[in-house]
Amino acid sequence: MKNLFKKHIGLIIILIILLVFPTSLSNQARLNMRIIVTGIAVDKSEDGYEVTAQIAKITPGTNAPGTNATIDFITDKDDTISGAISKLSYKAGKVAAFSHTNFVILGKTLLEEDITKCLDYFIRDKFIKNSALLLFAEENAKDEIMKTKNIELSVGLGLQKVYLYKERDGDGVMSTVLNFLNNTKNFSKTATASVFKLASNEESKSSESSGSSGSGGSSSSGEGSGGSSSEGESGGLEGSSKGGGEGSGSGGSTSSQSSSSGGAGGSGSQTQFFMPRTSIMCFVDGQFAGKLKEDKDILGFMLFKNKCTSIDLNIEPKEGKLAGEKLAINIRNKSSNYSVRYENRKPCIDVTFTINNADINEILTKEIIPELSEEDFQIVIKTIKETVSEAIASSFITAKSFGADIFNAYENAYKFHYKETTQYYSSVEDFVNDLKLNVKVNVTKLDY
Repeated sequence: MKNLFKKHIGLIIILIILLVFPTSLSNQARLNMRIIVTGIAVDKSEDGYEVTAQIAKITPGTNAPGTNATIDFITDKDDTISGAISKLSYKAGKVAAFSHTNFVILGKTLLEEDITKCLDYFIRDKFIKNSALLLFAEENAKDEIMKTKNIELSVGLGLQKVYLYKERDGDGVMSTVLNFLNNTKNFSKTATASVFKLASNEESKSSESSGSSGSGGSSSSGEGSGGSSSEGESGGLEGSSKGGGEGSGSGGSTSSQSSSSGGAGGSGSQTQFFMPRTSIMCFVDGQFAGKLKEDKDILGFMLFKNKCTSIDLNIEPKEGKLAGEKLAINIRNKSSNYSVRYENRKPCIDVTFTINNADINEILTKEIIPELSEEDFQIVIKTIKETVSEAIASSFITAKSFGADIFNAYENAYKFHYKETTQYYSSVEDFVNDLKLNVKVNVTKLDY
């Protein structure tokens, strides 16, 4: 057998080439006739739904790494999202592949209706995965998705992976379409998702200078009673106002467009960057309720989430030799858990927040401090506890003001205190209105 193989090795090689070569030609031909849809933006206007697809186009004949694909965009309208996407499939003259679609951006105009209806298509479609990342735009989704032309190719095509890292570091929410819909239909009826916003470096600086500063500000106002302890507790906090904001906008044109026509929002060809800690949109029973837009509210919400394992914190001690100075704390590892109990027939959510590992990264003082005394070290720990407690309380109060149960307290109460919950409350709205918060913060390790 061995001699036979050696004698006819040339013939065997020719047979392998004949079998493989036609297949490779066929695969390349099919590839050249395909466009890969990696992201979708949806807006609504008087004419119906406008869908803009981010497509990755393979450039034939290029072998250099990173240069064999480009980002482009196709836009069309229809009375339904399904109809608009069907039109996109034929507009480029190639077969559209939706199996690689990893993010969906919804525009501001969709906030006026039940958002679950807009997402129905993405659950039923057999090609678009329901694990696609869900994001919202402050204005037109089309404008934001077209800005991805001016960021690095791998980043623009893989926003889902970007938001996995952003959520881990407390900079955004990684919410899939399926998770969003599941949260909308659970007992708390509250779902959240991040706002997607890109801006040039100049726009980022302008936005930061006009916005609010810092996360280590003063405590939020609220009703209720309950003292604080050495462990950093904030008890019995209630919101007092109700309301929410929503707005409207208009969709773009029906024609197919590329970002080479000027991009979105006047960005032109400027390099675009992610805006940090963008607003978090809150929905109750599919309807837009309001958003967490202040830095302290966003910080408090991300601190509560267990998927966020590390985060930066700015504090300002009020006593000791560091009084009035700013310190930058890097929380490397943290965890949080919660439970709901009834106190005088009123629900209370107890949040226990534990910092397992943290570092003091920076102390902004006029003089160099080589080491901290034990007294000052304890003051820093106390300030960290107060800052974390106030941030979580602030996000709780803001969300409660527009009726959103962002901590899923009703879900917990319904599962573990079914009898009391159904006896005392007939709706989640009444439960959230009476809900109080108690926060306990522990610091197990802080390095200087």
